[in-house]
Amino acid sequence: MGSLVSTTVALCLTLVVFLLLPEFRERAAHEQMPLIKAFALVLVAAVASAYSFYGELRTRKWRGWAHAALLVMIVAIVAAYWPAE
Repeated sequence: MGSLVSTTVALCLTLVVFLLLPEFRERAAHEQMPLIKAFALVLVAAVASAYSFYGELRTRKWRGWAHAALLVMIVAIVAAYWPAE
């Protein structure tokens, strides 16, 4: 959970920097959409990991579903960034 949250914050701050520096907007335009997609993907994974952590910590009945959601998000991240042949 910590790694996903810190990665989410780092991507968010990078996105803020891109948005607040209009003089570099043209040079970084091709990187903006992949950055937004990466931020969204990691944000959803961070939320899933937080629910998974909370469910495990409090021994909730639904924690298995939260673990499964986290696993699905990790697989989605790996699939999105696995090098193409």
